[in-house]
Amino acid sequence: MRIQSVTWFFSIIITLTILCFIITPVHSQCLEDQKSLLLQLKNGLQFDPDSSAKLVNWTQSNDCCQWNGVTCDHFGRVIGLDLNTESISGGLNHSSSLFGLKFLQELNLAYNNFNSAQFPSSFGILTNLRHLNLFSGTIPPCLIGTGVVTIRVLNLQNNNLTGNITGTFPKCCALRTLDLSENLLEGHVPKSLANCANAEAITWRGTRFSIGALSWLSLFYVI
Repeated sequence: MRIQSVTWFFSIIITLTILCFIITPVHSQCLEDQKSLLLQLKNGLQFDPDSSAKLVNWTQSNDCCQWNGVTCDHFGRVIGLDLNTESISGGLNHSSSLFGLKFLQELNLAYNNFNSAQFPSSFGILTNLRHLNLFSGTIPPCLIGTGVVTIRVLNLQNNNLTGNITGTFPKCCALRTLDLSENLLEGHVPKSLANCANAEAITWRGTRFSIGALSWLSLFYVI
């Protein structure tokens, strides 16, 4: 009887230990090169510290994987940046450290003010990017070319985007969702959009596109 009690006791201890390992969250430690790139990005961006809730709190002393707006994988590599509504007005150019974050998969720059400046073609360097949400400016040709080879969700809804869509959608286009609605975009919808055969939803309501009677539009679920 005593042996059974001891066995039962140790079984309970082992079970509780295993549960602790399962339940306790494991936080990845930010890699130093990733932290350095993020701090360079912060220092290069033009933003209002009084209106910022994320960038303003990025400091050298903290683990960057715990910073507001930053998501890391279990190796400590930055895979997500959410900098929406950070009153960013400039600072994105070809030399920005943003383009050194080669593992980045999701980027949200919505509800900022880039003064209608064209986004740099360096976005094409981010070959792991899957979700992109931009705000203001014109659409970089690289997004239509090399960008959409990997990007599956491109959300440009309700921005201040102007001008025409330039560039050609490649035959290996990976887009599943494209939202261009409520912008000042104009001109023709590129026929090369038909190359995005896996697209499930394409939205451009509220734009100035001249669509015309293009039969290839029936390939998509257009809203």
